[in-house]
Amino acid sequence: MKKRLIYRDFKKFLLKDGYTESEIVHLFKSIKKTDADTRRQITDWFNGDGFPEDIVENITVNFLVTEYGMKPINAFLTIDWLKHNPQSAKYFMLKNNPEIQISDNLQKEMEDIMKPYGQLKEENDVPNENEEI
Repeated sequence: MKKRLIYRDFKKFLLKDGYTESEIVHLFKSIKKTDADTRRQITDWFNGDGFPEDIVENITVNFLVTEYGMKPINAFLTIDWLKHNPQSAKYFMLKNNPEIQISDNLQKEMEDIMKPYGQLKEENDVPNENEEI
């Protein structure tokens, strides 16, 4: 039987984990934009499988959760980001970890790398309760 991840179940699960409804909508839409392999891994994890053992840029989902302190969904999305845009994903990880001190030179270099990427725009509509990733 094919494993599925339906918005209604996803929402119920993440509400229990302290996410707001707008965060849940954003995460669901973000998952839908990931590659097929990442969507399958998230669906497998959601349905009771453990974290995948795939290594991307020397990082795993398990590392991001246990060592870096990310919530699982955020870790999956970060791994997907690392696959497709490692420079910006690494920059984000450096900027958002207070334990890592970034030199002024590295800060400037990473900001220069990020300038062409601009800001992401997010749609505001809520997924249908039965929508799947």
